[in-house]
Amino acid sequence: MAEVCIICGLVGFISTIITLILGMRIISKYFQRKQGSFIYVGLTLIILWSPWWPSSISFITYLISLDGLPYEVYIFLGNFFLPFALITWVIPMCNLLGVKDKTRKIAVIICIIYIIIFLSVVIYFLFNPAELGYLRNPLVPIYSFSFYMLIMPILVIVIMLGLKLALESLKASDVEVQLKGKFLLIAFITITIGIILEIFLTGDFNLLISRIIIIIGLILLYIGLTLPKRIKELIL
Repeated sequence: MAEVCIICGLVGFISTIITLILGMRIISKYFQRKQGSFIYVGLTLIILWSPWWPSSISFITYLISLDGLPYEVYIFLGNFFLPFALITWVIPMCNLLGVKDKTRKIAVIICIIYIIIFLSVVIYFLFNPAELGYLRNPLVPIYSFSFYMLIMPILVIVIMLGLKLALESLKASDVEVQLKGKFLLIAFITITIGIILEIFLTGDFNLLISRIIIIIGLILLYIGLTLPKRIKELIL
């Protein structure tokens, strides 16, 4: 593989570890503040990074055996868990944004229907992988544009609800909440830019840049959701 691809694999592996740590740290906030939203948000962060799990594992297997995971494993591991991020994100966002119970129930039902459809498509492609795409190299899977369009509702809903939360936070009278809103706003804009680059630009170098941008956005997201004491003392 090209050197830049190996570097990209290393960045992907490191970012997967970082995302797992950030997600677990957010979940751990539940035990301090007894707010169930932290569990949902932490799970969302971990699950949203699942498309990068197989690349991270392939990076290790390639270093050991000069071979990556089969394409079918990429399809399953990188996509099967992804739609569940929709429901683990919608539930806490509805709570934080004060959505009415009836609207919340409708949103959850829509999420469940979407998950069933999404998983059905993934299972189909598990048995017909050639119709979905191929492996450009041991670390980079290529999916059809139509499949990316199937994934798009997850990304759009997560980002739109995140931006809504950020904007609502900016309107708060509490300066700490306002600061969280600023970090959240920058985080979701950064993540959006990274995802767009990941999907629509080709080439290993662009892939490397997009993943670095996304992980920066995820770190900003963590700060916006938890506002660590050191950050708060430094800025306020």
